[in-house]
Amino acid sequence: MDTSPTKREQIIVLAENTSMTYRQIAVNAGVGLDSVCRVIKQKQRTGSIDIKRKGNCGCERKTTAQDDRNLLRKSVMDSRKTSVDLNRELHQAGINVDVSTVR
Repeated sequence: MDTSPTKREQIIVLAENTSMTYRQIAVNAGVGLDSVCRVIKQKQRTGSIDIKRKGNCGCERKTTAQDDRNLLRKSVMDSRKTSVDLNRELHQAGINVDVSTVR
């Protein structure tokens, strides 16, 4: 989990203005030792303590909200359809997803 900007600033101030160890800074700031190391290394490398990633991490969705609604409607209308059948219909529509995604 990312540390807040306030915690990041506190870590940098403690590291630059005191002779505290990383472990003491972690206890004082209320964060983990790895977080302290990561923030200080980032400050040394880039000169900045800003968080680089800003959400939207992970894989991009292959289905739209409308595709999801259509899948749900089709499965409710014909409850005997399996996820494999629904996946075939998606594939015919040009959407290539895994069967587990359909489930």
